[in-house]
Amino acid sequence: MYTKMQIEENEYILNYLTETFGIIRNYIEQQSEENKTLKNIINNTNKEVLKRVSPLGLVSASDAALLLGVKSKNTIYSLMDQHILPEVNINSLRMIHIDDIKELIKKQRGISKNDKRDK
Repeated sequence: MYTKMQIEENEYILNYLTETFGIIRNYIEQQSEENKTLKNIINNTNKEVLKRVSPLGLVSASDAALLLGVKSKNTIYSLMDQHILPEVNINSLRMIHIDDIKELIKKQRGISKNDKRDK
């Protein structure tokens, strides 16, 4: 048989664990909501950028930076200067083809051209 003190101690532990799990559950739910919000922001940004893709499939360095998640279009210019991203010059504007951006993303993820995923 349990003594009154053991029962009280067990009840205290049970209440403590219940409270702790409640805090953890709330934290996980909060993180889930924040993740959903971030995903929505990213998706909306991508949709806005994709609206500005030219009929030839070209985007500006600024839009490419948004699609790749880099802070500056200068990073994109650097990638073009290093021939990592092929550039297309139209009326002295340095543009990038959307397919080249997709290929760069696949390379960064380690997906080969023959891979059926992400097509």
